[in-house]
Parts: sequence; structure tokens; C-alpha cells
Amino acid sequence: AQKFEMVIDEFVENETKYWRTLDAFVRFYLWELEAITSGIAGPKAKQYIGMTNRQFRFIFGALLQVHHVIQELSSYFQILCMVDAEAKHPVGRVGYFAEALENYVRMSRRVYADYLSRFNYGRDLLQLLQKDLSSHTLGPGDLVRHLNFKELWTEVTRNCGEKLLTDASVDTLLISPVRRFPNYGLFA
Repeated sequence: AQKFEMVIDEFVENETKYWRTLDAFVRFYLWELEAITSGIAGPKAKQYIGMTNRQFRFIFGALLQVHHVIQELSSYFQILCMVDAEAKHPVGRVGYFAEALENYVRMSRRVYADYLSRFNYGRDLLQLLQKDLSSHTLGPGDLVRHLNFKELWTEVTRNCGEKLLTDASVDTLLISPVRRFPNYGLFA
């Protein structure tokens, strides 16, 4: 039983760190990028960002759904940290963990399937857009410096104050769900 408790604690700790990193990525970068690509930040910003809203939705849309599902799992984990052994579940903390993970896997299959089906194309599109950034130049009448999506990431990681993002790249954050989902199935 003690080994199960250690496995649960390690799993919860790792997933909580991943959740915090993904949440920071969404809050500090994706919401800003979505506002720009959808035109909320004005036509000049949209013009220089180097990505359309349709491209944004294709590359990051399923990740936003993964973020929502991970929020659900995170709430289970917060409860799990507070569960008092046998008092809350007939099989104790291990039983609650198994039940929570089973519910999560059932809930997330569609979201992860969508994410995985788009992953390679989305990554390729992102790389293509990054190559195209060199052709984006400011005109002589543009006095304001606009950031493209790659420069925006650099600014976000430098200024957001979230240590979890400073060592991460967009590519690393995009591959994380692909590497994580099989772990959930193994536990459930």
C-alpha cells in the first residue's frame, strides 16, 4: 500500500507541474495570440503576427480542449491530495485515484484523438509559418514595432514571471500531450 501511495504522490506531483505549465502557456501566450489573430488587438497587430486565426485554431485549438480536460483532472488531483485514506472511498486513496483516472481517460479520449490527429500537420504548419517570418517586414510608415508570433513567445517567456515557461519552447509544449496520454491509460 505504501508503494501505491508513493506512485500516486509522484504522479500527482508530475501532473500538477505539467498542468501549471500548460495553464501558464494558455494564459500568457495562447490567449494573447488568439486575441491578435482574431483581430481584437487591431489590424496592424494581426497583419504582423504572421499567423491567421484559422491557422491559430488549427495549430492550437485542440490544445485548448486538452487544457480544459486537464483542468478537470487537476480538480480531481486537488481532491486526491485531501482524501483521508479509507474515509472517503471504500478502497481509500488508491481507489479514488483509480476512479478519477478512469473517468479522466474516458472523458479525454475524443479530445486527445483530435489533438493527435492534428499534431503532425499542426507542427508542420507552425514550422512553415516560422520560416515565412523572414518575409514579414515593417513598412517605412510603421512607427510602432509589432511582434510576430515567435517574438511574442520570447517576450512572454521573458516577462510573464512564470518560471515554468522560461525553459520551454512552443514545440516542447505542443508535444507534451502526445507523450502524456499513454501514461493515463496505463494507470487506468
